[in-house]
Amino acid sequence: MTYFLRWSHQRAAGSRILFALSIAMLLGGAVEVRAQAPFTGKPRYAIEARRAGAVLGTITVELFPAIAPRAVNYWDSLVAVRFFDSTAFHRVIPGFVIQGGDPNSRHGPRSTWGYGQPDQPNVPAEFSAVSHERGILSAARADDINSANSQFFICVAPARSLNGLYTVYGRVRSGMEIVDQIVRAPRDASDNPLQKIEMFVTRIRSNDTLAVAPVRLAPIDRAGGQQEQPVLRWRPRPDAMLYGVQVSTDSSFASGLLRDVTLSQRDSSIVLPVLPAATTYYWRVRANNGGSVSAWAAPWRFRTGVAAPALLAPANNASSGIPTTPLLEWVAVPGATSYQVQASRGSRFLANQIVLDQANLPVPRWQVGAATNLTVGQRTYWRARAVLGTDPSFWAAPWSFLPSFVTAVAAERAAALGFAPVVPNPVGEAGATLTFTLAAPGPATLTVLDVLGRAVARPVAAPWLPAGEHRATLATKTLSPGTYLLQLNANGQQCRQRVVVE
Repeated sequence: MTYFLRWSHQRAAGSRILFALSIAMLLGGAVEVRAQAPFTGKPRYAIEARRAGAVLGTITVELFPAIAPRAVNYWDSLVAVRFFDSTAFHRVIPGFVIQGGDPNSRHGPRSTWGYGQPDQPNVPAEFSAVSHERGILSAARADDINSANSQFFICVAPARSLNGLYTVYGRVRSGMEIVDQIVRAPRDASDNPLQKIEMFVTRIRSNDTLAVAPVRLAPIDRAGGQQEQPVLRWRPRPDAMLYGVQVSTDSSFASGLLRDVTLSQRDSSIVLPVLPAATTYYWRVRANNGGSVSAWAAPWRFRTGVAAPALLAPANNASSGIPTTPLLEWVAVPGATSYQVQASRGSRFLANQIVLDQANLPVPRWQVGAATNLTVGQRTYWRARAVLGTDPSFWAAPWSFLPSFVTAVAAERAAALGFAPVVPNPVGEAGATLTFTLAAPGPATLTVLDVLGRAVARPVAAPWLPAGEHRATLATKTLSPGTYLLQLNANGQQCRQRVVVE
């Protein structure tokens, strides 16, 4: 990436020799670099920024030996010999980064700033999942991923296009307002501040705060019936730079490892791939704060549910040729030991809406009986699910249908209860005589329902009728042509007949 190319031109052999001598002197006569002391946590450094001898302020950074140990070790060794002192922030790009650390910027011509010296020892890449957010400190490099050395950059805004391409090894803890001041400095066409801004770096202390495992949120421990692509969630840790997540079928995680991933500080969830049904999984998470890695949180477990069966018939939204006692069918689920089917007056399947709830079915179908009392013209919703052992599947997304006629079974039942078939049927303008017989005295109502189940006429509404045969007239003058349902309620029973008005 051109923003971070530190060297692109050949230098004279004399320049290489001079640099080799100077770096050897700076580093005690050896090219190999060593840290000042073992790190107990995240070492912190003060970067004092000066312009024309005036102090602009101090930027405090802390580095991440638990993420990029070689880069941190190299930086610390350079600070130990005051390598960065008097070097410049030679590239400032508003909305992106400030960059510095090139030894050429101490006393060399401005045209050489940012190109570095060819004999600087390089640090192998230590790419991680840490995201380049505002305040992140990362290693600049040339095209070769292992070409990073003393030059670094600090993000002044999220720069996620750099993720996984540059070694992140620290972040700003205080002084971002100084970073913002530097990036706003007037600059030339090469993004070099017109007036040199120098840095002076010293190691000040260490942040020894230990990383703590995140609090898990979902799925809760021992959760069952999880979707086939579960989403694992945890509460973000304010100091976490990385999260480790493991998923396994083995509670010890010694085998059966399904996922072993490292995620960035921006992540607080992970979507798993499609998992086999009716299987128990264990998952755990830990945090890396840059200075230490927490212990794994105690494993939680969840069990995946069974995929919902596909519905077959009646077709969704069917409204023609559907009886009040339809055959409900769905696709068999491999391994299913039984099925359950429900029908409802409403799509939410509330307790007071369900008119059918049949469980322990050995086959993927159910013949709705007349006792279910489905009504012609009233939308009915239905769904089904499978059961594998003790694991129920998810419910299939509900389908609906509109019964369009009363089945023969219902008509025969009506006849058996003394509700004689309507003659003639279809009924013309003259209307028809309705005949019914009561086996015992009592109240009786005979209601005409339209296709939406609404009462549009009530030929009989008697608080008391004697036992025996009774007649009523179906007047059609106030009825629009169409299909209607005659509903008789008497002797504690209900029966229905379909009638067509011409």
